[in-house]
Amino acid sequence: NNDPKLGSRLLGAPPAVLCATPAYLTKHPPPDRPEGLRDHALLTPAGEGAEYRFQMTKASARAEVRVRPKLAVDDPAVLHSATVAGLGIGLLPEFLCRQGVATAKLRKVLADWQAPSAAPLYAVFPAGLEDDARVKSFVEFAAANIVPALANQ
Repeated sequence: NNDPKLGSRLLGAPPAVLCATPAYLTKHPPPDRPEGLRDHALLTPAGEGAEYRFQMTKASARAEVRVRPKLAVDDPAVLHSATVAGLGIGLLPEFLCRQGVATAKLRKVLADWQAPSAAPLYAVFPAGLEDDARVKSFVEFAAANIVPALANQ
């Protein structure tokens, strides 16, 4: 947060998944290892520079992925829309993909690998109210309930 009029607190980082439409995956067969993502159109959160880097894990295995995304934005809803439109494989918060996966409009990619969180959630409030009892109460409630609920639905 670069706005001096606002304060913020990290609530948590919901889990993320890689997913794509069945049509995209028919034209571009899904990778069987994270390194194979380089051969796909990736839709990612914005990173620093043209390259996006992240680590994936599977049991004790780790893989560092470096890609040049087809689309990189800081709005998970835009990434979700682009993924649903079939533009590529999206790195998205799992809760945004849940319904699409359940209805077969989206398929998980590398489902046995753990992706990093794609969209940390913050509580934002007017600066100077960090110690206000109402703000503290809401932020504590949100941290204890919202992110866990998004992760476990």
